[in-house]
Amino acid sequence: MIAKVMPDDLIVIASYSNAAGAEIARAVLEREGLQSCLADEGLVTNFWLLGNAVGYVKLLVAARDGERARAILRAADQSRPNDAEDTARSGGAPDDENEIDAVAMVDDEARRAWRAAVLGVLFCPPLLNVYSVYLLLKLSSSEQGMTDRGRRAAVGAALVNLLVFLFLAAAFVSLKSSFRL
Repeated sequence: MIAKVMPDDLIVIASYSNAAGAEIARAVLEREGLQSCLADEGLVTNFWLLGNAVGYVKLLVAARDGERARAILRAADQSRPNDAEDTARSGGAPDDENEIDAVAMVDDEARRAWRAAVLGVLFCPPLLNVYSVYLLLKLSSSEQGMTDRGRRAAVGAALVNLLVFLFLAAAFVSLKSSFRL
């Protein structure tokens, strides 16, 4: 594989919650003749819990190409096929794509909270469950709606976290009473 030389003055023009979306955007820019690269692609793919911490997968371009790259991505986003006919046939109303993307991100957060809660039970109860509670609190302050699947994941995560914290509280009380003289 031939390595491309990128300039030192890179800027982030977009970030994506998964590597596939970032790779598609990188390919669009490459098709238009702009060099770009992805940052934190492997980290977010392999350790999805760190996605929030590192800002997901970032698409980088040279600073001098920043505005052109943003314009290319906006044009590519607007030229995507419209699903309005399919939506109308299925009985729903076509939604704004940004709203759909926001709901998908909220659902991803809910599923991430669910996974953290379940993995917290299996591996390190207080730590991952605290992270799961943090995600749930973040979801509760979000103005975006959730799909039924996201709602079930959030409620499931809340119930698992509640059970874990009740168990830990009972264990603490039991230990505290056993050390009294």
